[in-house]
Amino acid sequence: MRAQWRYTHGDIAMDAIYFRDKAETCLRLTKGLSWNNPARGELMELAEEFHRQAKELETPTYAARSGLR
Repeated sequence: MRAQWRYTHGDIAMDAIYFRDKAETCLRLTKGLSWNNPARGELMELAEEFHRQAKELETPTYAARSGLR
């Protein structure tokens, strides 16, 4: 699952924050689930994906590729 978004100069930090917030929400939801619940694994994977997307948005390579710097 990869988000296809257009970014402007001021939006990068906000989008990274958005993805980090979604990852934290997923992790918070897993705390109420039992270890053998399949949804727990799926939420953990989703949280990792959100963290990866946030990290990707913060890299200088992404900014250069998007023509922001």
